[in-house]
Amino acid sequence: MTKNSHHMLQVEMESEGYFKSIFDNALYGIATTIGTDFRFVRVNDAFCKLLEYDRDELVGVRTVDDITIPGDYPRNKQLLTSLVNNEIQRFQIEKQYLAKSGRTIDVAVYVLGFYDNDGKYIGSTGSVMDITETKELLHKLNKRKKDLQQLAGRLISVQEEERRRLARELHDDLAQRMAFLAIEAGKLHIEGCNSEVSYNLQNLIDNLIKISEDIHRISRQLHPSIIEDIGLVDAIRSEINNFSRLEEIPVKFEPELGSAVPSLNIAVSLFRIAQESLRNIQKHAHAKSVSIQLVRENSSLILTIKDDGKGFTPEIVKNIPGLGLKSMRERIRLVNGSISYISLPGQGTIVKARVDMPS
Repeated sequence: MTKNSHHMLQVEMESEGYFKSIFDNALYGIATTIGTDFRFVRVNDAFCKLLEYDRDELVGVRTVDDITIPGDYPRNKQLLTSLVNNEIQRFQIEKQYLAKSGRTIDVAVYVLGFYDNDGKYIGSTGSVMDITETKELLHKLNKRKKDLQQLAGRLISVQEEERRRLARELHDDLAQRMAFLAIEAGKLHIEGCNSEVSYNLQNLIDNLIKISEDIHRISRQLHPSIIEDIGLVDAIRSEINNFSRLEEIPVKFEPELGSAVPSLNIAVSLFRIAQESLRNIQKHAHAKSVSIQLVRENSSLILTIKDDGKGFTPEIVKNIPGLGLKSMRERIRLVNGSISYISLPGQGTIVKARVDMPS
């Protein structure tokens, strides 16, 4: 034996010893299979412990299919067939194993195939990690998230009902009383009085009328009853007109709904998003112009609000209170829609909400 061959043999023996040490002492399961039936020929202690089998109950006796739950057979077979055909040389998968006791175990498996010099499949080695606890935690987190979303949805519904009640009281009670006062003040003004009293009465009448208009505006913002009366498009147009009148910012509105008539829940959600976006523009954007599109695209409604204001960094401000971003996301989620914000400092903001209309 030459010196070089002796050195290579020594390296191989050391490598085998190193591999055996890793294989046997790994904290996660490792198993080697031979042949196209994927029969186990070598397993470590962690693999045996995971499946509750002794080593001699697995090696030379059981195959991968024997420990795979029936529901995972098709996906498992497809990947293993591709491995045998050398179409893939490795894969990873999350699946379920069946322990000796009948207990199912969620596992993450990474499989590496090995082949002869002609590319013919010989066998494979797989590492297996128990992810049952991780899956259970994810399930609990998802359930908690769902519960929180349902709670948020109920809170928004309660908020809308309370807004409806307050709006009705403002409109039916306070606004009517203000109108009565304005009428009575007008009668006094007509009946005649000196110039100073007449001047003060006129100021009083003007203020009463202005307060009455403010009450109507606040009532409309609290609950957009005009959605039920005149529809979403005209409700948004009314909101835009009030915004432009108060802020002196031109708004271009392009509605293209065709014959689409969204449900009240969808209409209220889109209206609130338009309303909140205009409020943000008023408070934060310093914009000179705004454009709003409400279009139908196949079975979806898309609301887009664009301004040329100072913009923001979405990731930075998404949790800042007062912008209403969370509220808008929650509202659109309640009608199974989605919302996105595109903005950069100095480049304005685009808010886009999409919701599918039921057939």
